[in-house]
Amino acid sequence: MKKTLRYMLMLVASFALLTACQDKYEVGDLLYPEEVADPTPRLYVYTPNISGFDQTITVPDTPGGVVLPSQTITFSVLLNKPVDHDVVVNLKESPALAAEFNAEADALPEGTVTFEPATLTIPAGAKETSEPVVVSITNAQALTDMGETGVIALTFDSDDTAVKTSTSNGAIYWTINKEFTNLYQGDLSAATEIPKTEWAYTYANCSYITEMFDGSISSWNYGTMRMGTGYVQFDFTTPRAIAGFGYLTPQNMSYWKYGFGRFQLYTSDDGDNWDYQGAAVLETITANNQWRYVQFYTPITARYYKIQSDQRSDGNKVVGNSVYVGELKIFE
Repeated sequence: MKKTLRYMLMLVASFALLTACQDKYEVGDLLYPEEVADPTPRLYVYTPNISGFDQTITVPDTPGGVVLPSQTITFSVLLNKPVDHDVVVNLKESPALAAEFNAEADALPEGTVTFEPATLTIPAGAKETSEPVVVSITNAQALTDMGETGVIALTFDSDDTAVKTSTSNGAIYWTINKEFTNLYQGDLSAATEIPKTEWAYTYANCSYITEMFDGSISSWNYGTMRMGTGYVQFDFTTPRAIAGFGYLTPQNMSYWKYGFGRFQLYTSDDGDNWDYQGAAVLETITANNQWRYVQFYTPITARYYKIQSDQRSDGNKVVGNSVYVGELKIFE
């Protein structure tokens, strides 16, 4: 009995010692340090007018050089929690981040864009910059020197040690694709139409072709051209300089979206060897009697002109689907 009692006392003492050891080393002490998140306020990019943090545009690469895009990017900078003083945010380009984003594209150099304004301020007690920044591509040489695709990383930091830039949402990536074209959407409303008696046409994979040239713009008077395989080819008998083309969709709102999204053109002097003049991206017609005009960046003289399309106004690119054409005109 005495031996049993002694064992029980030893067991109680061991349990007390074990409990004391566990109480001594709680999470947060030197043995088990607690992982505490960095409480420093973070700067984040905020894009209320665009979706996502990566944007892509295509710029025309014309015979006369690259055309600077009219598109801009607008964004603000946020703090995840306010501080008790103004925070000045420095805006910059980062070729290093651009290279990480897309290693196969050219990381465009600093000085490719212009920030307006050059710095932003988050007022004391606020979480957003007092105004957004508008970013424009202003360095045509940078676009000329790049390959087919380039990337600009738009980012920011602050000299203020009370804040840090977010590592996950601290940049916008702007991808620039170059596409050759000698065509653009212009305005030939004051130009002179070349009479239909001065050219002839042939075609493939088009329907109701005569209704493209009969002068009627009624709702149900139109022809169609299959994307990818259809074309209309004009022959002037001898080389002829033209100013461009005009087209109208069927005059019915149900068909406006089926017009040319991309107007492609080939030229030739013999009808066998063709030079691609590129594609003009055309705005969708939104009302009756809205003509769209296609012009040249660099004037062309040729005997044959061949029109095709690989995209409708509604974005459809399915080969075999049709572009609807109410009327076509040629101008000089």
